Amino acid sequence: MSVMLVLFSLGGLIVLLIRGTIRPGVLFFGLLMLYYLTGLIETKAMLHNFVNPSLIVLVLLIVISSVIERTAVVEWLSHAVFSPNRFASMLRLTGLTSLFSAFLNNTAVVASMMSMVKNNKHVAPSKAMIPLSYAAIFGGTMTLIGTSTNLIVNGFVVDAGLTPLSLFDFIYVGLPLAVAGGLFLSLFGSKLLPTYATKGRAQEERYFLEARVGSDSPLAGKTIQENGLRSMEQLFLAEVMRGDRLISPVTPREVLQAGDVLIFTGNMRDVQELNRFKGLAIFDNKRCPLQDNLTEVVVSHESALVGRTIKTAEFRTKFDAAVVAVRRGSEKLSGKLGNIELQAGDTLLLTAGEDFSKRENLKKNFYFVSNLSLNHKFDTRTSLLILGLFLGVIVLSATGVFPFLKGLFVLLGLFIIFKFLSLRDVKLTFPFELVLIIGSALGIAQVLMNSGVAEMLGNGIKEATGSIGIYGTFAAVYLMTFLLTEIITNNAAAALSFPVAYATATALGTDPMPFIMAVAYGASASFMSPYGYQTNLMVYGPGGYKFADFVRIGLPVSVLYSALVLALVPIFFPFGS
Repeated sequence: MSVMLVLFSLGGLIVLLIRGTIRPGVLFFGLLMLYYLTGLIETKAMLHNFVNPSLIVLVLLIVISSVIERTAVVEWLSHAVFSPNRFASMLRLTGLTSLFSAFLNNTAVVASMMSMVKNNKHVAPSKAMIPLSYAAIFGGTMTLIGTSTNLIVNGFVVDAGLTPLSLFDFIYVGLPLAVAGGLFLSLFGSKLLPTYATKGRAQEERYFLEARVGSDSPLAGKTIQENGLRSMEQLFLAEVMRGDRLISPVTPREVLQAGDVLIFTGNMRDVQELNRFKGLAIFDNKRCPLQDNLTEVVVSHESALVGRTIKTAEFRTKFDAAVVAVRRGSEKLSGKLGNIELQAGDTLLLTAGEDFSKRENLKKNFYFVSNLSLNHKFDTRTSLLILGLFLGVIVLSATGVFPFLKGLFVLLGLFIIFKFLSLRDVKLTFPFELVLIIGSALGIAQVLMNSGVAEMLGNGIKEATGSIGIYGTFAAVYLMTFLLTEIITNNAAAALSFPVAYATATALGTDPMPFIMAVAYGASASFMSPYGYQTNLMVYGPGGYKFADFVRIGLPVSVLYSALVLALVPIFFPFGS
């Protein structure tokens, strides 16, 4: 009975994760509660998973990274990335991004570099945004702390009673992945990726803007042609909303009425062009008048805005900012701006009020594309001190002088003592949903192993691949994880694959380490979809990409990545006798 319950509930979890209608944290915790209420996991075991050492390390790294971000170390070096030589520029971009991502939070690295990539004068942003994301993924595979996926896997390793993974256990395979991946992107990225930024209006029309004709506007009663709404160089009137009626396409002879909502597509940099039309209000924006310093943001995967419309989310009240325009990759949006249901990865153009930068909920909801500094940057001397302390902890840990977890606690204490970090900052950066997912996933993995489901699935894989030997089974485990991470999140893929991989290795009587590494590298191999990995979502809108763009470049990158993993893991992590 328990086996059937676990199997059906696991299947339901995967289906709901694929559909994406419910947040992963809610799904994982809900399933854990189901197992707890049905007696499949005890209270002590369930609670123990939320204080797993790997989970604590992850939380500490995220909090500490918020201090390192303010040193602007990425900004210092990023100025020297781009030059007229495209190959050299891309090599520097991928190399630096991978190096930073090996030790810092991937999303923080990509967020810090997006503005620089978008505004450079030598390489089209659409040629560099996806390589930026992929390089962050490559870099994350080089160390234990490079990505949350590796830390999750280590949490399972510890929970299974195995020897914990060390800081640089991943570098033997991760470094070749980063080098080969960076070279491939530098050599072939420009051929496989579009040059959207040079296509003029075709690219810029993906931004979606809204304006309303006021009750006393001189535009009312005149045609589109008479009002000069067809003479704008950078903005194009695509639709008119009149009550519940959508007028599309809009002819030059269409007579405007008071209350009409005009839907424009065009260049966000020229949105101020609408100011010359009297009585035309940009999203009824009275509190936050349209100014030159518009802020461009990407909706975070953790944002409470996901699945809600701009109107129902009470955007202006929460953030003291108004949404001027929305962009979703290359997708054509339609209807009223306020009725658009926001998705993770949407790019928003905001006009902000005076209190915008003081709001505590910004980092949880947005990645910033434009150069808006939300935090006071440390001076050079302080920045070097912070970086020195962080590198010192890494060196002491790598040499076995001091445990990494203890080093991070000491570092957190020093940051608070020196006032580099406040308790309020700790609260704001605490990754609540990630803790919920990982703590729950550890408990779910225990249930899978204790109930016999993991063993059953492991034996199934063993039987299905028995004719091609241990290596074939190892490749099948990697492929299973690889496919999961493309349709659900990387962390969820690792959580679901680990117990099956461990059970498979046990059934074969072989060393589980190569199978564990297959899960770790397979869960990070999200290249063919903008939705499988957080950094892919971050660059999706700012790069103006189509889904097909990720497939076009992601497929060969996936083949290269997978070939290296399948070749190198058995060399450095042998199957044993």
